[in-house]
Amino acid sequence: MKRQNIIKLITIFTVIGLAFWGCAKEFSDDVPASYDSNLSMLDEAWSAYSTGDYESALELFQEVGRRDALSTDAYLGQGWSSLRLEGYIDARTAFGVVLNLATNDGDDVFMADGWAGLFLIELQERYNLETDPEADPTDDDLIDAAEEALVAGETILSYNAAYSTTHDAEFDYLEVHKALAQTYLFLHRYEEALEHTAEYLESSVNGLLAGGSGSFTVESATDTLVPYADADGNLQLFALDEDDGTLTSADLAAGVITLESLTDLNGDSTSDILDDISSYLYEDNLLYFADDYDYPSATESLPVYKVSHAQPGEPASAYFVVQTSNHGIYNVSSAIWTTQEDSVTWFIVDTTQMPIDTSLADGTYEPDPCCYFYSDTMTIDVDNDVSGAVWTSLDPSTEVPVDPDATLDGPDTSQLAYDYDLIEVADNAVGDTVAVTYSYGKFSLSYQKTDNFVSYLAYLNSKLSVGSFRFLVER
Repeated sequence: MKRQNIIKLITIFTVIGLAFWGCAKEFSDDVPASYDSNLSMLDEAWSAYSTGDYESALELFQEVGRRDALSTDAYLGQGWSSLRLEGYIDARTAFGVVLNLATNDGDDVFMADGWAGLFLIELQERYNLETDPEADPTDDDLIDAAEEALVAGETILSYNAAYSTTHDAEFDYLEVHKALAQTYLFLHRYEEALEHTAEYLESSVNGLLAGGSGSFTVESATDTLVPYADADGNLQLFALDEDDGTLTSADLAAGVITLESLTDLNGDSTSDILDDISSYLYEDNLLYFADDYDYPSATESLPVYKVSHAQPGEPASAYFVVQTSNHGIYNVSSAIWTTQEDSVTWFIVDTTQMPIDTSLADGTYEPDPCCYFYSDTMTIDVDNDVSGAVWTSLDPSTEVPVDPDATLDGPDTSQLAYDYDLIEVADNAVGDTVAVTYSYGKFSLSYQKTDNFVSYLAYLNSKLSVGSFRFLVER
């Protein structure tokens, strides 16, 4: 929240308040000296408000305001009563007077209550703007309305982080956090939306469980997220963008309810990169990756191995593979085998010219008494695409990666390690060198899960409920 915005709004409300205050002073000469009558009238007004008789309450609050121009409570009541009656202009004016008087008195309680009324007005007017078929708002109009609501909501909490009232007990600081979370989400400001969501829930999942879950327990776990190819060569655990081959999501274990940390096992395995990659867990057990994360890629020149091995459901056959130095290959951009070949270039020389005119010919000899041909031979590198693809050795019974027994023919005596870091290439000779460019990622994810996810959702839903009465219209 930008402080200059708050100061600007308070200044506007101060001007309105002074005008309102001046009008009220015209009636102050006939005010009874006793404050008891005003206090009794305030009690009666709030009593009418609590029973839903907002019109009677408004009349009483206005009468107190006429008798005592400095009664912050009177203008607060006028604001809330007008808000309930959908008189948003009158409500906004009354709350402006409240902010003026509370600023002069240094009263944070009234400041928070006045801003709370303004917050609800901003939310309701934004809702009306979105749903009115005749309004036809632009995207900028909706964004501006949402940002104005954010200023009011955040200001409530700046004056009273535990905001609550007796006149509207169902609208407290938790409901403020909830409305702020929804507004930030609308603006795609996910980090702030998550912060207010956490405040709304008031505690971690373990804290909720401490209150009594009844039918489920939560356990902590850590999994390694690493892509592999199935028997048909299809990538598993991760999904890719069809256009650029980048990661879009990863499959998670069933019943995951919170993500705690994500580390990159190819790099610094101690740094938590969860917030850099993704900040939310989708309901279908997918961890969605951010588009702008700097996913690693590499280009390596690697020797070719020949492996005699049977993939599940297939007869034994030979595979030519290369093994990368990085784990978790999920996309192979290119695989190039380079050979050397002789290149012959034909030239024609016109002997009638001085100096000799040499130009590239097409290699076809046509007799000409003035001319003759000669050739120039040189050795060049020729790149051949050998179509690299992710390759993983699988257990025939489970079709999951293993370290199987296999006949290995390699360029040296080193053992080929079966892991998630093999790339299959087209037929080559053992010992050939292939330059492969690939993307990779191997992660360790810590999370909390429950085996009875349905019971957890029902329990969490009960924590989100605020009763049968809703202050704002639900969409």
